[in-house]
Amino acid sequence: MIALEPSYAELEAELNNLRAVLDTIRAHEADAIIGNNKVMLLRLQNAEALLGQEKRFLQQLYDTIADAVVVEKIPGRKIESVNASVKRIFGYNPEELLGKSIGLLYADRDEYIHTAKIIGKAILQQQSLLSFDMAFRHKNGKIFPGEAVVSFIREAGKPVRVIRVIRDISEHKNSEKRLKDSLSEKEVLLQELYHRTKNNMNLISSLMSLQSYIVDDKKLVNPFKDMQARIQAMALVHEKLYNSKDLNEIDMESYIADLAQSLLRSYNGDDKNISLVLNIEEIPATLETAMPCGLIINELMTNALKYAFPGGAAGQIRISLCALPDNRLRIIFSDNGCG
Repeated sequence: MIALEPSYAELEAELNNLRAVLDTIRAHEADAIIGNNKVMLLRLQNAEALLGQEKRFLQQLYDTIADAVVVEKIPGRKIESVNASVKRIFGYNPEELLGKSIGLLYADRDEYIHTAKIIGKAILQQQSLLSFDMAFRHKNGKIFPGEAVVSFIREAGKPVRVIRVIRDISEHKNSEKRLKDSLSEKEVLLQELYHRTKNNMNLISSLMSLQSYIVDDKKLVNPFKDMQARIQAMALVHEKLYNSKDLNEIDMESYIADLAQSLLRSYNGDDKNISLVLNIEEIPATLETAMPCGLIINELMTNALKYAFPGGAAGQIRISLCALPDNRLRIIFSDNGCG
């Protein structure tokens, strides 16, 4: 007789077999999940190691910057981070500044408030970089000059941090002062040199004038007078340099006008029969340029005053000076006298 239905024992055995297969499947799935987690964990550990290396590298780079770097967080404007150079420049340990106001480092509160307003305005106007020269205060109370460059970090267009890079420029200021003092001393010496040269030339001119009075031969008087005029032209250059704000430049307009008037008085006395018409550009010239120009005009005008207007004749002398390319000057001299 064939059994049409399986017995209870057979069903139980089959169920146990199914349970064993299911447990096997579950065990394999668990091993697969654990394996995947181990791979992910290993990747995470590697990423954290690389991130730590990058963080240490950036911190070392941050701390090796010679200037003090101060980072403020927005909002609140409290110090969030500083680099190691803060200790050298300001005397504070980094942890002493964290959470404090940057105003602690400023020498003048009003200056701090003023720069804070400028920085606030720059944030609103989306500016990226500012620079200030101002006084800072060391932890020990000493005030020193500094330069601060201010920039901003933005996220999604919104500023989240203010970064200040502060440099102690005491040595730069001291060098600048030494240079100015040295330059001032040289200017005084140069001014004294011009003054003494002018005085020496005037002394020579006076001696020649005295000598001309005791010369009986009238033919020798005029050469003395001509030589005096040349010396006076050179002395006037040094006088102009002595009185000039810039000891390297002479105002040619003033120099030629004074030179021409001096020659006119010397050769024409108080007579007003000869007039001067000057058209001189405002040209700053060095000693090397002014001296030959003055001597040329001296010779031309001396010649005109001696020979162009005989017997006290009336007339006019015209002098013009203008600048040309390549640092050249053009002098035009003319008179309406005879000859």
